[in-house]
Amino acid sequence: MSFELTEPYGYFSALDIGNDGYSWVFPAAGDAHSGNYSAVYNNSTTNSHGDWLFSRCFELTAGETYEYHSGTKQVQLQIIM
Repeated sequence: MSFELTEPYGYFSALDIGNDGYSWVFPAAGDAHSGNYSAVYNNSTTNSHGDWLFSRCFELTAGETYEYHSGTKQVQLQIIM
């Protein structure tokens, strides 16, 4: 799953906890690990930084390796069932 324009964005929702207008933006052009779009958290010096981005549940397969990318960090996860 990615944030490309062909993805169904109904699977994502954002919650602006501070109700300050600074929250998650998706799809956002740029900053993508692969492709052209990503989810970006817009912040300021006055917001509470307590916002959340929710996704639907993912169907994962035992023994597979999954990658999660956040900025310049890459994390590989292995699901053991």
